[in-house]
Amino acid sequence: MNINVISIFKLLLLFALGLVILSPALSTQIGVPRLDSALCFLFFFLAVITPFLRDMETDFFKLQFPVYVLFFFGFLSVLNAFSTEKLVDLFFFGIVMFLFHYSFLTFNRGDGEAGIRHLLLGISLIVLAGFFIEALLGFQLVSGNEELTVTDKAFKGFFFNTNDQSVIMISLAVVVGFFYIIRENNWKIKLIGYALIFIMGLAIVISASRSVLLSYLIMLMLILFLNASTYFKAVYLFFACVIALFIFNLSWLQEVFILLAKIDWLERPIERFSLVIFSMGDDKSVGYRTEIYTTFLDNFKILWLGYGPRDYIQYFDQIKLSFPLGYTNPHSFFIELYLAFGIFAFLAFIYFLLNSIIYVMNTQLLAWKERIFILFIFINFCWIVWVPSSILRLPLVWYPLFLVLVYTVLVKNGTFVSPKLVGRRRFS
Repeated sequence: MNINVISIFKLLLLFALGLVILSPALSTQIGVPRLDSALCFLFFFLAVITPFLRDMETDFFKLQFPVYVLFFFGFLSVLNAFSTEKLVDLFFFGIVMFLFHYSFLTFNRGDGEAGIRHLLLGISLIVLAGFFIEALLGFQLVSGNEELTVTDKAFKGFFFNTNDQSVIMISLAVVVGFFYIIRENNWKIKLIGYALIFIMGLAIVISASRSVLLSYLIMLMLILFLNASTYFKAVYLFFACVIALFIFNLSWLQEVFILLAKIDWLERPIERFSLVIFSMGDDKSVGYRTEIYTTFLDNFKILWLGYGPRDYIQYFDQIKLSFPLGYTNPHSFFIELYLAFGIFAFLAFIYFLLNSIIYVMNTQLLAWKERIFILFIFINFCWIVWVPSSILRLPLVWYPLFLVLVYTVLVKNGTFVSPKLVGRRRFS
């Protein structure tokens, strides 16, 4: 009976993940309504009702509770400035609670680690398939921004723009790096992990997100460093210094960019990378974001309840923005969360991050390199949520946090084998 229940949890989890990835493409290609939006109320209901039907691990409940508090104050904010669109956006954001809880229920068993790797492999291959369908076949899967089309070499796969795709790619890459490389000793599993990461790196470069590329390079260097012997650590540090000297020599870098720009797929990303390095003042993307952040700080006021999702024009009413994007998508999840749901939801979110980091760092059963890499995953999350317009409708950006927290809880309660115990058995 227990196996059947776990299978139901797993099927529901896979169904939810499939919907949030594929629904935009299904809506564009077949004309069906967004299934993820239509069913978000169901996933929210399951997330709320399940804790009352099944016993919860105490540690897991303490980690998850701030997310429920965040949603509660978000609900009050939507009631305060009600519209149907805001309610749908709020409940869509509520999918993250479902993914968090049902991932724990799904993997809370003996073969859970293998199940996590299989799930990550499946998600990664689906997301990569969307990218390569556009890049190789020239077939656009999702209709989004009219300026970002396949004919303009903007390959965005199952997402509405290239920033969203690159953020999802790095989110998957860091958690693949953890479960396939940092956590593993089997060289075959490590090889699969490296292959996935390098292919995702190709998609990230072509997506032309400068911030995400920086995250990817730091992640790659950290993985190599944490898995290297003392000798190779010194070698990697030496090569990192050499590469840094090369990068900061702008004349050399400009020559390399000129050569790379001759490759068809790299023309657009090289143009964007060149703009931010050699002529940042002309970069409209940087200019718009800087204006939004500056205006937010200049206009700062305490919001006990927010304005609801994607409705922030009232906040910027004293100092008008030159470009209206910030009125709906301020390109910073920290700012957006504050404006949409208010200060209590914002504090709940900060508490979730800090409490999760403290929990992981204090779990002595984790190997030191695991704790370092999980800390990087949290820092990376805080960095990349400034890249897309919004992550309210990108639950996969949260997923690395959820999976490593689920893993940490299950190591602590003995469901997963502690990496330190594995090491002791190997040398005994």
